Amino acid sequence: MAIADALMLDLEDRDWLRQTIEQRKQFGGGDHFPRHLYRYIAPDTDATRAKLEDALVNSRLYLCSRTQFNDPFDSRLEWLQPGDEEVRRFIRGAGFRLGIPEHQADQFADNFLAAPQDWPRLNEILNGTLDRLGLSCFSETPSDMLMWSHYGTSHRGVAVEYQAFNRDAGQAMKLFPVVYGKDFPAMLLNAEHSDRQVFRSVMYKARCWGYELEWRVVKPDAARTHVELDSARVLSIYLGCKVEAKTLGLIRELLIARKARGLPDVQVFRMYMQRDAFALVALPYALNA
Repeated sequence: MAIADALMLDLEDRDWLRQTIEQRKQFGGGDHFPRHLYRYIAPDTDATRAKLEDALVNSRLYLCSRTQFNDPFDSRLEWLQPGDEEVRRFIRGAGFRLGIPEHQADQFADNFLAAPQDWPRLNEILNGTLDRLGLSCFSETPSDMLMWSHYGTSHRGVAVEYQAFNRDAGQAMKLFPVVYGKDFPAMLLNAEHSDRQVFRSVMYKARCWGYELEWRVVKPDAARTHVELDSARVLSIYLGCKVEAKTLGLIRELLIARKARGLPDVQVFRMYMQRDAFALVALPYALNA
């Protein structure tokens, strides 16, 4: 399925998406909506059990805040202080859409510009809105060595495979691809497209993160909450090549609890290092072995 069709985007967003998909191809990204996505989970943290239990037993997904990301630049946005003429154009445009006569809009602009403006406060409000967004992050691949090193804690963690959410998942659970670049996102004074600028900042990361091939669920005002998932969307669990016994025990325990609830079976794979290449391969794994 074409990505734009799966997300039901309008023409302008489709153009942005086309550019995003083309840009991601240099990192190995596909040009179709992914059928499967992977969420890496680190072992030995306070949240490890909760995240795995949510995925395997509780059939729900945790949405974090951007403040919990490991990259302080991720989803950051700054409002650029505009010049006087830019402010006037913005107010006239907003007034036109609201049916306000131009002379009244100009008078409002004069009054606005005559008063001292607290642009740092505006940035504070803008970033507060971003802090409240609920986010959940996935990768297109279960076999990237850097992903296992960073998010799987030196290959000791796990990755949960999900059937990708698409049009049947509803507006609140749509997935969007992250774009990677070198130019820091800035908020321009534009009444018509300001919502798009905020949204796209959440989908923009520095180029060095391109190996992640990330997709994100985004839900307004939902940071640090959960959303329910169809239990059948959890397909498999992948174990890192250096997974430890206590993690295996936890997975075994949770799969028993999943079966007791009558939920669909989950396949288990383990990553292995190839002997003749810098690569990982996933093979079926029996937890009782």
